[in-house]
Amino acid sequence: MQILASLASEDEEVRAYANDCLEQIEQPSHVLASKIALQCEDPHVPVVNWACKLLGRIGTTDCQLPLVKVLKNHESMGIKQQAALSLSNIPQLQADAIDALATAARSTDPRLQRIAQQTLNTLS
Repeated sequence: MQILASLASEDEEVRAYANDCLEQIEQPSHVLASKIALQCEDPHVPVVNWACKLLGRIGTTDCQLPLVKVLKNHESMGIKQQAALSLSNIPQLQADAIDALATAARSTDPRLQRIAQQTLNTLS
């Protein structure tokens, strides 16, 4: 959690080191899901981006709600894309996640459309 928070640092070297460390985490413990989910509301884009990635790597049902919130509400298109991509790693999506992906599939952003549609296609 401290490494994730380090992404908000003003020091570029600290952010780069934190990013490199987070890349090494293949699957965080599901016990951390709720703490990571809180980081989806952080004002710093790199923190939210990595929180979404980590939730996708955990891949459990309880990771869906924060990712759906990000997909629906975040201002950054890149963050929305990451949330949609992370949802693709969760095996059993609930109705609200499917609805958010369906909306994203009609986005004006081609990459978000593609990611959301590919995830929806895997459900059928």
